[in-house]
Amino acid sequence: MILQISYQIRFPLGAEFQSDPKYLFIKKIYSNMKKIICVNSKLYKCENCIKKENCLYYFLSGEDFKGFPAIIVNRQLLEKKKYNKNESLELSFYLIGTATQYVDFISEYLDTTNKLWNNFFQKRLMKVEYLDDTELYNGKLKSETLLTDMNEIPLCLCYYNEKYNCQYIIPDTKIVLEGSYIRDFNYYQINLKRFYFNGFKMIIEVKNYPAIFMRIGIGKNAFLGGGKFNEN
Repeated sequence: MILQISYQIRFPLGAEFQSDPKYLFIKKIYSNMKKIICVNSKLYKCENCIKKENCLYYFLSGEDFKGFPAIIVNRQLLEKKKYNKNESLELSFYLIGTATQYVDFISEYLDTTNKLWNNFFQKRLMKVEYLDDTELYNGKLKSETLLTDMNEIPLCLCYYNEKYNCQYIIPDTKIVLEGSYIRDFNYYQINLKRFYFNGFKMIIEVKNYPAIFMRIGIGKNAFLGGGKFNEN
């Protein structure tokens, strides 16, 4: 079960960001979520908190990003940072499994703000819908965005099954062609956790691959747009 919630974000005065706004939105949502939920904010690190196993933030953030977070933003490796007057972007989030019941963390944040790093924006809710995640794909896939490691495909789906009460089939996968390792020298930070968007572009052959993850992405960096594939 996967829920998609999408907005049109419009910048009537134009906007310019140091980092792309899709990353900034997901960063704000996780940060705002922690402020609301966390009862031990002075600890800073979730791993030191005795309440973490019963903490909703720890759950939704994939155990503070050690695992695979349940809220994903639809994002490419390279996104615009500068918008002219009245330009807009489509902002979509995906929630996995039992995390779908917590979509209000996204909608309430966007309903109560109209500025992102001092840039004014207008928003319009476009759709909220459950996606078909039962279709399976067999054949070759080509990377659209980076995957850190092939082992992340079964690990990610097993994590979704165990933590978010999903029932995804674990596909058979093999590498057909592995490209060079690509390093993104930017870093991303959410609640003191730092991430680097590094990995491989590759062609893989799959059997019983849940087709929805071609579009959403899979792996450790999927929540920031990593691990997307297209049919080869």
